[in-house]
Parts: sequence; structure tokens; C-alpha cells
Amino acid sequence: APPSSGYLANSVNGHEYTVTNLDDLQYACVSPLPAPKDCTQLRTLDPRPLCECDTTNPAYADNPSCQNPDGTYGNSMLFAKAYPGLRHAGLVKALGDRAALASICARTTTDSSSPDFAYVPAMDLVLRELGVPH
Repeated sequence: APPSSGYLANSVNGHEYTVTNLDDLQYACVSPLPAPKDCTQLRTLDPRPLCECDTTNPAYADNPSCQNPDGTYGNSMLFAKAYPGLRHAGLVKALGDRAALASICARTTTDSSSPDFAYVPAMDLVLRELGVPH
């Protein structure tokens, strides 16, 4: 979904965003943080770009990690993000049956009793492959 699509227009990655300096990738997925990160607070602790939600930087003007439910963008990072892992997928392909591939994008992030919560599916796969009962 383009940046103008609105809040969580795409349920997986929020929406695309304008990468002004061509120094970032579009996100593979975003998921809600347990608590927002105040980027203005982080910037006073360390001037390096620790947080993408800096409204003083036009490079992050439409970043889905910073979009509020009303569609506006602010100085608080509301979502964690993950990048596509093409190099990792290539390694898994090269290893064949000796490897297992799982997505870093958690399907469910709020219901810890769900079988697809966070990284449970990936860990189940690893444990199953190792023959560990769980």
C-alpha cells in the first residue's frame, strides 16, 4: 500500500514509505510495540538516529512505525519492524534438508495463548526437527 493509504492499510507492513535518502528497505512486517518509544527522549540521550520517528527529519515523514491510529505521524515509535531476509532465505535453500525457514514476522503479537503467537511456530519447528518433546 502506498504511504498515503492510511493507518495499517496493509495488515503486514503497515504501508510502504518514502525512503528519501535511498538508505533503507521497505519493511517485511510491523508489529505493535508493548509500549511506544519516545524518539525525542532517545535523541537527547544519544544524538545518533536510534529511532525513526523523528518529525524533524523529512526522511521519516511517512514511516509506518510512527503512524498514529488517526493517520498522523508523530515522535513516538509505535511498531517494531522487520526487514526482508533474502540472504537468509538463500542460505536455507543452499542447506536444503539441513535447514528450516520461518518468518521473522509474527502473525499474532497480542494473544500469547495463540498457537501462532510471536515465534512459537518457528520454535516448534526447531524443537520438532531436533526431536525435543514440547
